[in-house]
Amino acid sequence: MTLPASGTIAISDFNTLLGNAAGTTLAISTIQSLGKSGSYSLNAYYGMNYFQSNALGNCNNGNCATATSNCYTNCVNCSPLATVNCANCDTKAYIQANCNCACTYNCAQVANQLTDCAPSTGTGTCFPAGAMVLMADGSLKAIETVQKGEFVMGADGLAAEVQYLHEAALGSRKMYIFAEDNHEWSDEHLYWVNKDGREWWWSINPDQWRWEVASGLVAGLKDNYSLLFGDGYEFAHLDGWVNRTPVRVDRPSDTPVYLPVTKGVPMIVNGYVVTGGTDHELYDYDTFKWVPNKVSFRERAE
Repeated sequence: MTLPASGTIAISDFNTLLGNAAGTTLAISTIQSLGKSGSYSLNAYYGMNYFQSNALGNCNNGNCATATSNCYTNCVNCSPLATVNCANCDTKAYIQANCNCACTYNCAQVANQLTDCAPSTGTGTCFPAGAMVLMADGSLKAIETVQKGEFVMGADGLAAEVQYLHEAALGSRKMYIFAEDNHEWSDEHLYWVNKDGREWWWSINPDQWRWEVASGLVAGLKDNYSLLFGDGYEFAHLDGWVNRTPVRVDRPSDTPVYLPVTKGVPMIVNGYVVTGGTDHELYDYDTFKWVPNKVSFRERAE
């Protein structure tokens, strides 16, 4: 039995899934525990999507089998009796099957039939060399030449000090461009967007970004599942709110990509408002609003 893909999910649906006696009342905490996180909203349970997240190291029920699945590009063969991290291991039997090698239990039982949805190689939301960063003095600088201790222009108009320049290889991540201007980025990077008056962070590949949060590469949001994705959003740009069309492009896995990391302060790359290393504890994204004509240098109070 799979949970509905839309509409109302009833308590009885969870009862059926778990084999509970009819009429048994499940606590919300019990339902939340099914997804290995207490932060899921109920719409995350549609079609059991909460079992299909590469960020959680769990791609249940053969989701690696098709190119449309969340985990397809990240699957590798699971070695028999391999040493694996069981920290995420869920004891629910219906999770421990098919495309999930989170535990030695799986690898030992049917090792050759299993795949391990390991995170993609290459980490850190990034841009290729030549992307232009708006600096605090109003100048533009190629991203690969930005150095620790320099100041970029925060999207709020306050100078933001670069803590370090993150550099990595693209690995198995994908690159995208906007068809309108060829601006290019790795698929998990966050953009500030707007839809129907709501502004928030958006990504093409939120699962990869959440995996980077889970791995400690970035601090993340207070609710990492509040991240927006999909079509229909306007992007924050120095020209205002703009409509853009993301297009997949092929780049070699050894392509170097870069990101000047701030203390969570949104920054501007090629005119777009992007994350400089998301940290909701250090920066209040809840009150940030994009006002392009107010971007001008001011010192940031520590």
